[in-house]
Amino acid sequence: LRVVAGLLRDAQRPAEASRLLERALLASPDDPALLNALALAFLDADTQLPRALTLARRAIATPGLDDNQQAHLLHTLALLHLHQREHDLAVQHLLLAARLDAGRTPLSHRIYLDLAQAAQQADKPALVEQARRRAQLLDPEHAPRPLTPSAP
Repeated sequence: LRVVAGLLRDAQRPAEASRLLERALLASPDDPALLNALALAFLDADTQLPRALTLARRAIATPGLDDNQQAHLLHTLALLHLHQREHDLAVQHLLLAARLDAGRTPLSHRIYLDLAQAAQQADKPALVEQARRRAQLLDPEHAPRPLTPSAP
């Protein structure tokens, strides 16, 4: 069900994905991957955001997670905070996710792009540039453009 739900999310059908994930969660209520996937489906649908935060927090509290799993779950938590305009919390979670991930996974580039966005919203220009440079190092083909000063 999780794979099908992922396909539905990718197809921009988060409501259907969340229904499938809810069913899967009945069978495995403490599965961090399912909790995370449902939180992301709610985020995609822009619905049940308080519940999405609860799910993401439950997922990250799962004992025995490795660094990559924690980074992935912290990224989701940061996206939820970013969506709710809690930029400083998003920055904190993304910095921790980046440290845990250490550029080892395909998610690394996305973490730094989202960190640049969150840092920009939190008015942390030095961190914006640092995150953009790191994203560029990780994936030069899809690097963000440097910030240009706005015209007077």
